[in-house]
Amino acid sequence: FDSKGTVAKDYGVRAAPQTFLIDKSGVIIRRWYGRPSSDELRLAVEGLVRGT
Repeated sequence: FDSKGTVAKDYGVRAAPQTFLIDKSGVIIRRWYGRPSSDELRLAVEGLVRGT
């Protein structure tokens, strides 16, 4: 739990819910305001794994 809001500030969270796809280096690859559909999330993760 981010009780002091440190992580939220670091990633620029402005509202909840937000969903982030973050690569292994900690770089935000994709941000959704609200919840992505399962298809959107699956496609984004597959793209990250493929390197596209």
